[in-house]
Amino acid sequence: MQNRISQFILNRRLAQIKRYHATPLHQNETVAEHSFYVAIIARALCGLLKDMGSKVNTLEVVDKALIHDIEEMFSGDIIQPFKYANPTLHKIISELNIKLVDKAFEGLPKELASHFKDLWIDYHKTAKLEDKIVKIADRLSLVAYCLEQIKLGNTYMIEILENGLKLLRTYQFSWLKPILTDIN
Repeated sequence: MQNRISQFILNRRLAQIKRYHATPLHQNETVAEHSFYVAIIARALCGLLKDMGSKVNTLEVVDKALIHDIEEMFSGDIIQPFKYANPTLHKIISELNIKLVDKAFEGLPKELASHFKDLWIDYHKTAKLEDKIVKIADRLSLVAYCLEQIKLGNTYMIEILENGLKLLRTYQFSWLKPILTDIN
């Protein structure tokens, strides 16, 4: 292809990467689907926070939500118990992901590719409010998917749901508590 942005536009690899591939499912969820739900949930949370008077960079949040798992187009969805089982392994995976993320944005204008890579790195290394919103949206997406699977009779998702809720409860935001109360 002559136009490199066309390569980026036609890349639909995230629509082929299945999440929870080590767990029996009634219906698969792809990384692309998950990223959409994380972005829309994150956007809703930004609206909630703005209504409460908080200042949040909504564009940064949505951009980070859209790309937070972009490296999975190369690595696949590595299951968390495996990825975090050994600190050395986790460090190696993180280092590989940093190298792969450049490839994910190939074809984009240089400045935009650099912007997205910087956002991806920032998201994975910092704990700004915007990053926390995306991390919370990521877990809320997991919770919603687990609840959907459980309603369909998939009891394999109960432990994943419980772990997701446990992690969400570690966030001490007053605006999150009513959401978690509604979910429980």
